[in-house]
Amino acid sequence: MPSRSNDFESNDIQEDQAEPTDSVPPNGYSFPYGFPLVIYPLLLLGMFKGQHHGWGWLFHGVFLASVGLFLFQAVSHKAYAKIHAQYPHLNRLTWFMNWFLFFVLLPAVVWVVFGWPLL
Repeated sequence: MPSRSNDFESNDIQEDQAEPTDSVPPNGYSFPYGFPLVIYPLLLLGMFKGQHHGWGWLFHGVFLASVGLFLFQAVSHKAYAKIHAQYPHLNRLTWFMNWFLFFVLLPAVVWVVFGWPLL
């Protein structure tokens, strides 16, 4: 039996693999989605448990203060410019919509529906 030779050379295989470019980082900017998914529900639970006590106001204050800070983050040109320098493919609309929808608007609506009646 004749011996089989490998028809593929290592150069041909390496050419098929895409090489990563340095212009685009491998991962994009990561928004802290754990905050609205974990912290806000915990704050709502604290509001519910403390509704007949004075310390319940603390949870309302922290909730609303964090919504205010995230609103500032959404409209801040300085914060966007800093992140945009690291991730140039991130545009201003994506930046604003992520911060505003998930960190300001939805939590504010949840607070109006569930938090405000607990005051």
